[in-house]
Amino acid sequence: MIDQPKKTTQVAKRTQVERRAAAERRLFVAGVRLASEKGFDGFSLAELGELAGFSRGLPAHYFGSKDNFQKQLVKFIIAEFNNNQEIPEPKKDLSSLVKTIEKAFDISDEDMIYSRILLIILSDTSGKFLAFEELEAFCNRTFDNIENDLRQGMNDGYIRQDIDPKLISRILIKTICTVIQMALSDDQIEPKKTGQELIKLILNGIEVV
Repeated sequence: MIDQPKKTTQVAKRTQVERRAAAERRLFVAGVRLASEKGFDGFSLAELGELAGFSRGLPAHYFGSKDNFQKQLVKFIIAEFNNNQEIPEPKKDLSSLVKTIEKAFDISDEDMIYSRILLIILSDTSGKFLAFEELEAFCNRTFDNIENDLRQGMNDGYIRQDIDPKLISRILIKTICTVIQMALSDDQIEPKKTGQELIKLILNGIEVV
């Protein structure tokens, strides 16, 4: 019976940790929504708290500052993106690349919100997000994956032999990011059509005729 208070305290602490983790996740999900609609600098921590269903002061209490929240939000976005990724089947054509680009430009697809947010982050011109270790590691993995796909395509004979896969992988990602940002910021640009035109441009540049 003497140990009972300790057990009760441990349970209470676990419950408190679980409650905080659940609250932080709701704040991150709300942050993703606000960032997709207003940009990362277009909302306040007070707005974040309201959208998540908490007090206006809770985000500041949890994270201290907007910069720290943004850093934690980037970590959350990368983790969610990785968790939602499907492992593609190996194919000896460019259909996987085409599908990836089509999904990126389908901004009406709620399932693609983390992909779109990552593209917005990567196209940020201030450079502040690139200082985050998690984002740098994610970028390097993305570049490496595309580079490896391009090399495999060259080996299989459906991608031109005279391209530089390392350089093209970086040009490809940067181009997609830039065009996505343009499509999201200009109401006169239809994202899906823009994606299709970009696919034609890319295929004409690297595909064996």
